[in-house]
Amino acid sequence: MDDGLWTILSDAFGGRVDISGEVLLDSAVDEDEDEEVGSASFKDDGTPTQKHARVAQLAAALQGGMEAIAASLGSRLSSEDQMRSLTASLQQQHEETRRIQEMQLQLLRELLVQRHD
Repeated sequence: MDDGLWTILSDAFGGRVDISGEVLLDSAVDEDEDEEVGSASFKDDGTPTQKHARVAQLAAALQGGMEAIAASLGSRLSSEDQMRSLTASLQQQHEETRRIQEMQLQLLRELLVQRHD
């Protein structure tokens, strides 16, 4: 993986915790570990094992991020449903208030007519 991309992703996800409380991406790398990796960590195909570990860490971080996004969208949808419910309730209360005010106005008019007669 490109070191620049790894830096960007580790900055974005490093030290963050997902819903289950697990660290999304552990970007702490020991300097001694980097020196020990050297040419001994290369496989026959020429890719270092550390890069495989980074890919696995990245995959775990991306999975955690996607789970967090899905949970966020789920709560947003329920928030939208709650908003619709509250809006419908307010509209119903508004209509009831209008009916009561119309009845009050009608009673006041009848009282005025009775007073003048």
